[in-house]
Amino acid sequence: MSEVDPKILEMAGKLGKRPRLVVEHIIKHGEVSTTEINELYGYGHPPRAARDVREVGIPLKTTIVKNPKTGKRNAVYTFDDLDKLRLDILKGRQNFPAKFRKKLYDKHDNKCAICNAAYSNRELQIDHRVPYEVAGDNFDTFALEVDLYMPLCPSDNRNKSFTCESCPNWLETRDPTTCQTCYWASPENYEHIATRKEKRAELVFRDEELDLYDIVNEDAEKVGESVGNYIINLIKKQKN
Repeated sequence: MSEVDPKILEMAGKLGKRPRLVVEHIIKHGEVSTTEINELYGYGHPPRAARDVREVGIPLKTTIVKNPKTGKRNAVYTFDDLDKLRLDILKGRQNFPAKFRKKLYDKHDNKCAICNAAYSNRELQIDHRVPYEVAGDNFDTFALEVDLYMPLCPSDNRNKSFTCESCPNWLETRDPTTCQTCYWASPENYEHIATRKEKRAELVFRDEELDLYDIVNEDAEKVGESVGNYIINLIKKQKN
């Protein structure tokens, strides 16, 4: 084991299971890859495990390399500038008071802020609109103000985590204002998606609408298109 900042050694024993295993692996080997997080520790969404480490105040650097075995791109995590070590948030992600959770869920009608589908309170997850990793030391922005958070379904929470960690702003600039104008932070009014000039529409078919989806899906398959592309082409045809 290479020499490690004693503050990290002290913190490692106080972390939850998922971030602790990531930190201990880096302490022992100097780095940990998404493949190792998945194969050694059984975490199917490695970026979420790395995010857990960052959210307890331990900075990580992400390097994208090609896996020599599979040829696929693979993220490798190492400790970043330890001057950014945040001992004051060792408590990890916040345990939100019941009143705050209810206020947030009521504001969004118990719907995911991204896909706009309704979920139970148990299924919804609270997420910072602007990730702590980008907001950095401006920790006051994470006061319990409803507008600074968004309820997400588990699927969109994973998608947001993956997209954010691949975003140029996350990897390089880390400008909070760029996040604030991103789809993943402000789906109600945004200028880009992870710095790319794109627009996105989420469609969720439920209950009696499932029959409608089956019809659209069948028509899309007949012309060899995805449902999304088929709907876009229908709109284009109507405009013409």
